[in-house]
This record gives sequence, C-alpha cells and structure tokens, in this order.
Amino acid sequence: MSSSSDSRSARTENEGFSLLEMLVVMLIISLAIGLLSFQRSRKNQPVSDTARTIVLMLNEARIDAVRRKAEIDVEVDLQTRTVWKTGQPSRHLQIPDSMAVEVRTAKEFEKGDGRHIISFLPDGTSSGGRIRLHSGTNTASIDTLWLTGLSSYDETH
Repeated sequence: MSSSSDSRSARTENEGFSLLEMLVVMLIISLAIGLLSFQRSRKNQPVSDTARTIVLMLNEARIDAVRRKAEIDVEVDLQTRTVWKTGQPSRHLQIPDSMAVEVRTAKEFEKGDGRHIISFLPDGTSSGGRIRLHSGTNTASIDTLWLTGLSSYDETH
C-alpha cells in the first residue's frame, strides 16, 4: 500500500512547472527579445549619427554667424559626398557610400556641379534647405528653417 501512495505523490509533484522554471523561461525570452531589438536599432544608427552630426554642424554655423556678425555657409557636395562649414574645409563630414543623399535649397544657392549651400545670416535667419539621408528602410530628413535658421531632423523607419 505504501508503494502506491509513493508513486501517486511522486506523480503529483512532477506535474506542471514550478514558479522558478516559469521565471527562468520568461527571463530567457525577454533577453532574446531585447537582443533582437538592440540589433535592429544598431542598423538604424549610421543614418541617425550622420543626421545628428549634420544638424550640429548647421546649428553651429548659425551660432557662428550671429556671434561673428558675418554670413556663414554650410556646403553640401553631392559629388564628393561631403558636408562642411566654409572656412573649415579640414573639418568636414564624409557621408557614407551606403546612404543616398538628396538636398533641396533655393535655386540661387544651388551650384551647377552638385554643390548646395545653406547660408546663415548675422540676424540668425538662413537660406533654408532640406537634406535627406536614406539607407535601406531608414530615412532622416534634416530641415533648416529660413526664418529662424534652426536645424532639426526627423527619422522614419
């Protein structure tokens, strides 16, 4: 009789999962999801980093124009895929070959050889413009407002 009660109690102890086992499985699943989302966000990083650097360069040019009371230009060369502030060609940004680049500026600020200029004036205004970076499914649109001269970017995935 004792053998049948031992087998019955052993069977009821092994049915189902313990709370600890469930927590371990949930932890493993959450780690896997976290790693996958981290890898996905890293794929978007080059577009974000490039856009952020261009915005910093544009806003720095605006500040310099107001501080120096002089016109400061930021030039985008589509042939060499570079962006730089005039007077500082040694400090330029190289846009990766993996990104498509589009630039829109006023006609008088478009040069015939694939160069575009966004000009910042001493009163804080600018000529305005838009730079669009595209790589895979990631797009960053950098806008410089003509009235305020402020630059910002927006990403879409």
